[in-house]
Amino acid sequence: MPGPLPEPWTNLSYFVRNPPRVADANGESESPALTDGGLPEEPREQTAQSPNEPAPKPTADLKQLVAEGEVTEKQIDQSVRRVLFEMDRFNLLDRKTESTVNSTALTQSDQAILRKTAADAAVLLKNSGAILPLNAAVLSDVVLIGPGAGQLVAVGQVGEKAVGLPELEVSPLAALRKLAGPAAHIDFAAADDMNGVPVPAEYLSHFGKPGLERREFKGTAVHLDAQIDFTLANRSALPARESAVWTGTLTAPENGTYRLHLQLLGCYGKLKIDDQVVAKNWFNWIHGEIVQPGQDNIFPTTDGLDNLRAAMTLTARPHRIRVEVDPDGSEQPAQVRLNWVTPQQQQDNYRAAVDAARRAKVAVVFAWSRLRPVFGLPGDQDKLISDVAAVNPNTIVVLNVSLPVALPWLDKVKAVLQMWWPGDEGGWATADLLLGRANPAGRLPFTWPRRAQDMPASDSAHPERSLDDVHGGTTYSEGIFVGY
Repeated sequence: MPGPLPEPWTNLSYFVRNPPRVADANGESESPALTDGGLPEEPREQTAQSPNEPAPKPTADLKQLVAEGEVTEKQIDQSVRRVLFEMDRFNLLDRKTESTVNSTALTQSDQAILRKTAADAAVLLKNSGAILPLNAAVLSDVVLIGPGAGQLVAVGQVGEKAVGLPELEVSPLAALRKLAGPAAHIDFAAADDMNGVPVPAEYLSHFGKPGLERREFKGTAVHLDAQIDFTLANRSALPARESAVWTGTLTAPENGTYRLHLQLLGCYGKLKIDDQVVAKNWFNWIHGEIVQPGQDNIFPTTDGLDNLRAAMTLTARPHRIRVEVDPDGSEQPAQVRLNWVTPQQQQDNYRAAVDAARRAKVAVVFAWSRLRPVFGLPGDQDKLISDVAAVNPNTIVVLNVSLPVALPWLDKVKAVLQMWWPGDEGGWATADLLLGRANPAGRLPFTWPRRAQDMPASDSAHPERSLDDVHGGTTYSEGIFVGY
């Protein structure tokens, strides 16, 4: 897509690599650290251009490229012909078509194939003392730890990809409890709470009065809402095609880093604190006009909302707050909720997970990563696994990762099961494998390095594989040992 895109997407041009914007058209402060689409647990990408990286091509539009002879009309005709050929092949040129999605159309046969595929792909990386499969003796006292146990990590990267069907997904925790039978006792501790709780009314005010002021685009009525919790689960969703703005004050009860969650469906939204944009999923025509659960987080909310999460340091004082929502193209009720996890609650959640591991016979820690490969687990997951293993010698790790990550705790745990991103039936498949109902006999498509320096992209013997791109192209100088 050559040339600049229409405003406000100019900075997404194929030919232009602009740094992240720090202010929008209204002059709002916008921190790249908060609004780059990352999660609080994830490292921030470096945006500085490498000194050896080729300079970006100059901005140009398609007409200009044709005029300069870089693109010919024949090439354009060929591209159009290919598109029209496929449209004609599927009768899109002759009649109107409907693009409805009916997730309930999956048959039991479909689900069985997905479940078997997830199990067949799993790789047992370690199993000391034959701790897997879990037997009846240990199932009487097992704890699953990590958000990936309480919710399924079905898909780890979205964009122009499916986000899964959350309404059909069953968590590994629920699947294991179902399959293990009534004699089993399986506890759960999130450690890192991905859902949070609605910000309590006692911390929200407007001009000294309780609650936030809500103004709607339609009409002139002003409402005072004790909390922002307008969802179908709460029987309070806003009407379809509704735009609303909440303003007021958020008073932080303590100094520290808060996890702030703007949770939406049927609408786009933006959260600002002290005039700084903290989280947003504003309309992006490249990725469609409908907000989907899980598009902005590896975990949707437990009731199926998109879950925009950010970490922000707040002092124990009042802060200006503004939440804006505009309808998406789904024609569905607008659901919007403002949740948080306070610094104290984060500490309590982590401590509760380690304490639960100390009391259990077996602890199973679920670890995750998503998006581009980083040689390490996001956030404090490595520390969590080490801390759990320190209090429970029978610790098992289940990995929901797409590529190798560092395993600094490998010698401290009994077993490691690589589940990848297993899809909508991954919860059942994970339970099948932990219980020995299926065989984790998959094979790795690559060698799992112990250190990042062991990979060609980090090896000085292969400089062309690095981001510096010293030769102006990609050469696989390791030959047939690509991936090994």
